[in-house]
Amino acid sequence: MEKFGSSKLRIVWACVAILLTGLVLGGIQGFGGPDGTEFRAFGASVPLGAMNIVDPKDAIRGALISAIYAVVPLAVLLGSYLPAAEMLHGERWKGLLLGPLFGLVHGLYYSQVLILPLWALAFRTLGSFLPGTVALADLNALLLGFQLLLWSLALSLLLRSSRGLPLLLAFGLKALGGVMSWGGEFLGNPDLFAIPPFLVRTMVFLGHLFPTGQVPSDPLAWTALPLSVGGPWVLAGLLLLIPVKAGKGRRG
Repeated sequence: MEKFGSSKLRIVWACVAILLTGLVLGGIQGFGGPDGTEFRAFGASVPLGAMNIVDPKDAIRGALISAIYAVVPLAVLLGSYLPAAEMLHGERWKGLLLGPLFGLVHGLYYSQVLILPLWALAFRTLGSFLPGTVALADLNALLLGFQLLLWSLALSLLLRSSRGLPLLLAFGLKALGGVMSWGGEFLGNPDLFAIPPFLVRTMVFLGHLFPTGQVPSDPLAWTALPLSVGGPWVLAGLLLLIPVKAGKGRRG
C-alpha cells in the first residue's frame, strides 16, 4: 500500500541497505592475529586483546544484540504508525483489523532490510548469517515493535488531537512493563519479600500486557502472546465503541 511508503522508497531503502551490506562484506575481514583477538577491517587491525576484552566474539555478539533490539522496534513503529493510525481513524473497524496487519508487514520489511549490514557483520565476525542468540533478539525486537504499534494505535484513540503523544506514552508503557516483569519474577519469593500475592500476580499480568521489557536474548514467551498482542488490540476495539462528537478530534 502506498500509505506505508511508495515503491520508490522501498527500492531506495533496499539499495542503500544492500550497498552498506556489500561494504561490510568487502571491508571487514573478521578476527585474526596470533591469538585471534585482532579485529581487522578496511586494512586496519584493532588489538581487542590489549583492550582487556576477554572474548571479542562475545563482545561483538552483545553489540549486535543491543543494536538490533534498539533499531528493529523503532523501524517497525515509525515505518507503520502514521499510516496505520490514518486507517484506524478513517476506516474504523476495517482499519482496526487491517491497519496493524499491514503495519506489521511493512515494518517487517523496513526493519529486516535495515539490519542486513548487521547480519553481514555477524557473518564476518561470528561465522554465521543468523547466530542463534542474535536471531532470537531480532524475533523479540519484532514482537516489541508490533506491541508498541498496537499500544500507540490504542492510545491514539484516547488522544485524538495528537499523533505524537501516543508514541511517547507507548514507550512509557514499555518502561513500566519492564518494571512489572521484574517485580513479578523477583518479588514473588515470600522468603525474601513480604509482598502480597495478589500484588505479585497483578505485576505479572501487567508485565505480560504492557510492551515487553524482557532481555532480548530470553526465549519468546509464547503463552503470553495472546495477552501481550490481543490486549491492546481489544482495548482499541473498545475505544472505537465510544462515540466521538462532531468537530472534535482528528480523524483520518
